[in-house]
Amino acid sequence: MFNKIKNEMKKQLHLLSTILGLIFIMGACSTEDASKLALKTIVKTQNQQCPIKIGDIMTCDSIVCHDDQQDVTIYYTVPAQYNGIDFIENIKQQDDQILKSNMTVEIQKDTTMKAMYDLMESLNYKYNIMIIADNGEIVKSLSMTKEEYAHEIVITPQSYYPQIKNSIDATNTQCPINIDQNTILEKCEFDESNAIVNYYYSIHDIEVSADQIETLIKPNVLASAKSNPAMQIFTKANVSIKYIYNDSNDNLISEFIITPEEIK
Repeated sequence: MFNKIKNEMKKQLHLLSTILGLIFIMGACSTEDASKLALKTIVKTQNQQCPIKIGDIMTCDSIVCHDDQQDVTIYYTVPAQYNGIDFIENIKQQDDQILKSNMTVEIQKDTTMKAMYDLMESLNYKYNIMIIADNGEIVKSLSMTKEEYAHEIVITPQSYYPQIKNSIDATNTQCPINIDQNTILEKCEFDESNAIVNYYYSIHDIEVSADQIETLIKPNVLASAKSNPAMQIFTKANVSIKYIYNDSNDNLISEFIITPEEIK
């Protein structure tokens, strides 16, 4: 840990001395010209270190500064698949404001990238985000103004509702889905007013009691929800999940609710 901190300090001191040296040499140049040169120096230094790990699974592959367009574009790469999840579709479904907020938080953790942000802010440059999958597909293209990246973007639980709704709609297009030889997912729905997602199952060819659902099925469903990263969106949205089990004649056998706190 000490060596990591020491190396980071060396890197920042080297970068700072380079920038200060350039600004000193410019002498009579305007503050704006000095900031532009400092920004280009950071961009060049960062490009020499690319690919740079951003978060757990994303990498920054290159940074391009356009003085004529007054913007900086950062190109990121993400895996098409991650832990069995279609990561491309996951990002496409994310609300743009949530994605912008997450990207800003991650970059602000890096002192050099934070310095680049500060210079972009002083120059009133836009910040463009280009996310590309490792299979070459362009996943998302976003643009942030100074007002967006220079300040914390407030994300409410309701900001995640569109992503949940898209996921529910996609699941319904595949229903009915055979879960196992006796269980079928018939449909699901998102009750936004009560912040709850309802999953409707039917059980066939076997008799299952309410006690069995409570003691056998619920613990397995909860364990699966906890281990599935895709389910974490329900904790962020503060949305509960209700599992409703009917028999083959559409008579209710039992139902239970998993709360966001239980998934954490």
